Amino acid sequence: MTDIATRLREMGNAPFLEEAARTIEDLRAKVAYWHGLYSNTLEEDNATIDKLVEENERFRNRLEVTHVYDEMGHRIKADLPPHLDAVACRDETIKMLEGQLDRARSQAAGIIEHAYDLTRQIKEMRAEIIRLRVEAGYD
Repeated sequence: MTDIATRLREMGNAPFLEEAARTIEDLRAKVAYWHGLYSNTLEEDNATIDKLVEENERFRNRLEVTHVYDEMGHRIKADLPPHLDAVACRDETIKMLEGQLDRARSQAAGIIEHAYDLTRQIKEMRAEIIRLRVEAGYD
């Protein structure tokens, strides 16, 4: 036992003093236990917070909430609101891809229309060549 328990014994052998000494010893043991659990927590908490901040930034990069893409597909740094989550990011990505798909479809439709015009012009030219050959007496 400690000094307090020894001093209490020296003062007399009363049972309540012995009980007090045991209570004090129990309290000291509990304080030592809790101190052992929480003695390094500030440093550990700071390290944990730093790791969580790094992990959060990594997740934000992965979820594309730190950058956007322009119409040409170039990545541009942007500070997007922190409330965006994976679903919102996915939805924004889908909107962006649908926009690109619409532009590609529009360009393809224009190319197809131009090809039809060229085909029509070629047919008209062939018909004109045939008409001119017949008129000239070659056929």
